[in-house]
Amino acid sequence: MSGAIFENYIISEIIKQEIHRAGKTEFYFFRTGHGDEIDLIVDKKNKKTFIEIRNSFTFKPMMLKTLK
Repeated sequence: MSGAIFENYIISEIIKQEIHRAGKTEFYFFRTGHGDEIDLIVDKKNKKTFIEIRNSFTFKPMMLKTLK
């Protein structure tokens, strides 16, 4: 459950930043039928940023699997 709460917190902070900048940014998430997901897609029309959020102390390269 802590992972979902952490993910929600991070996404809400990113959205608040964009609201305060008065940006025309759109936000999405992506999930396949196999359960792979991208936690947040930040669409600024001319640039898309894909964000994977993990509640972990240690980075592992396999965490980037979905972004590839």
